[in-house]
Amino acid sequence: MNTTVIDQVITGYVTALLWSSAHCAVDDCAPGLSGDECTHQLDAHTTFGVGDLTAEDLATVRAEVSAFVDAVGKDFEDYLAQRRYDPSDGSAAEHFGHDFALTRNHHGAGFWDRGLGDLGDRLTTLAHSSYSEVNVYVSRTGIELT
Repeated sequence: MNTTVIDQVITGYVTALLWSSAHCAVDDCAPGLSGDECTHQLDAHTTFGVGDLTAEDLATVRAEVSAFVDAVGKDFEDYLAQRRYDPSDGSAAEHFGHDFALTRNHHGAGFWDRGLGDLGDRLTTLAHSSYSEVNVYVSRTGIELT
């Protein structure tokens, strides 16, 4: 698979993980507050991105994303051809990564929710059956996959 395309999938994947996470945006906020107690929250994707992952976490993401793309085979190309999206929101490959993150984490959207019929169902089944949930721990100074 083309490295540029995989990089786009990774960007969408990490952005979705961060989009579904929040962090305190104020450096001097009281330490130890839980997410719902901090009043300075921002979506983590507004502050962090792929470049903020540790080398180890990025290698894990690359391996899992690449394995999933390889496992779905032709369904990946079919998704890229069939997925309707606003190009100002990224490429079809980025949307694939976004949908993989949402689906594997059992969020209320993802492959099954894109009007792709059997294709979306197959991608959902594989994401659910082959991958456990992954989360991002967001601190004031960085991010870590858990």
